Parts: sequence; structure tokens; C-alpha cells
Amino acid sequence: MALRTEISTDGMTYDVLEKVSNRIVNKVDNVNRIVCDVTSMLLATIGRA
Repeated sequence: MALRTEISTDGMTYDVLEKVSNRIVNKVDNVNRIVCDVTSMLLATIGRA
């Protein structure tokens, strides 16, 4: 599973990403790894990936 963040004014800190990824791993069956996708993506494709 991959997390993709959007640019925001408050920003996603490492602490937030760690908390979200730990929660997903602990709650979703068969998910044991989360990666953060930092590649660029066109705005029109956000939410469709």
C-alpha cells in the first residue's frame, strides 16, 4: 500500500505519516508495509491512482 500526500499549508510531518501507516498496518488485514510515494503527479489524476 502506498500513501500519497498533497501539498498543504500545514504539511504532513514524519510523525503524522508514521501514525497513519501504523494504524493502517494494524487495522487492515494482509497489509504489512506502507510506502510514501513522493513522485510528482498531475493534479487531474489525484484520487484516481
